[in-house]
Amino acid sequence: MKFQHYAVLAIAALSCSNTQFGVVNAQTPTAAPSATASGSATSDRTGESSVVVFGRGVSALGDFSNVNGGDDNIADGDYAVIAGGKLNFADRTFSTISGGEDNFIAGRKFDPSALPPTECTISGGNSNFIVSTGEDSVITGGIGNSVCFGRDNRDTNCSGCTISGGQGITCDAIEAVRTGGVGVGNFNRVSSGDRSVATGGRDNGSGGKNAVIVGGKNNIADGTLSIALGTQVQANTESSMVINLNPDGKKSLKSKKAGQFIANAESYSFQIGQNNDDLSIQITEDNIQNLIDALENAAAS
Repeated sequence: MKFQHYAVLAIAALSCSNTQFGVVNAQTPTAAPSATASGSATSDRTGESSVVVFGRGVSALGDFSNVNGGDDNIADGDYAVIAGGKLNFADRTFSTISGGEDNFIAGRKFDPSALPPTECTISGGNSNFIVSTGEDSVITGGIGNSVCFGRDNRDTNCSGCTISGGQGITCDAIEAVRTGGVGVGNFNRVSSGDRSVATGGRDNGSGGKNAVIVGGKNNIADGTLSIALGTQVQANTESSMVINLNPDGKKSLKSKKAGQFIANAESYSFQIGQNNDDLSIQITEDNIQNLIDALENAAAS
């Protein structure tokens, strides 16, 4: 079987040796390709000057597109590339799917109202989706992740989004970043803020512009330039920072005004230098009242 495939490639190389462009269609050992000087397609599975190399049920329908094997892969966009995998569909110009299964990059052929097509990439994974307004966006794997999916494609600009793996993660803003994690329930569908970042965790939604969530669970950063850490946090106001390391499991710790800093923990330690107990102090539930009294006395004097 390998000998037959190599023979097909050898015939293709010879038949294309005197042409500017050529089509290599090595899907079956009996389908020896031909080529023309104009570079026109010689198969109903290829566009102009496109290439299909091995595979089963694969098509490179876009002009200058390339499908390198796999199963039921379709490169429908011009200059699109699918490097293997199964049931992948690249409908956008200059789009790339590097493998995986059931990944989809939508373009104008899929959605005639889409913006002008530009580069998008899905580097593998399963059931990942970039819609037509997710220009210049990247999904580097994972399961069920999407850029702009479920939004109104005519009104929403999701260009430059990055999802680095994870499961069920949605990115629907400009240049937002989601570095993995898990999104389930309603938190996964919280709108992303432009240029916001959520670094992993579970059920986190960063809806404020330039907001940041540093992992954790059940956190929301809806305020512009807000920061959320820990769990059960809602940094809802502008330039607020909320840290919750001692959750009660019932309600969230919320910011209530702009520029507010809130931290909830079982104890707080302050020190100067490293490993120097003589220059450190710890505040706990037992001695917090002493600190309050000292501050009140200092203010009164």
